[in-house]
Amino acid sequence: MTAVTAFTAYKVSRTQSDLLISAAIYNVVQRAESLLRGAAGTVALWHRRAEQRHAIAQLSDAVLADIGLTRWEAMLEAEKPFWIK
Repeated sequence: MTAVTAFTAYKVSRTQSDLLISAAIYNVVQRAESLLRGAAGTVALWHRRAEQRHAIAQLSDAVLADIGLTRWEAMLEAEKPFWIK
């Protein structure tokens, strides 16, 4: 169930203060969802980088030469932390 569905399903009284509180809660939930999506995307990117760097370290010198890298360049890339571009 998404935040939008939960918000619409939530029955609020029609007083002005209740509507303001409901809108504030909705905004907080929307912001939290946005932050979680961003964090999940960042973690996925970091995971891909780690996998790719591990893979490049495993390539043979012949394959590295085919893609225009030296063993030294491959190792420099492979040794970078996952959070570094």
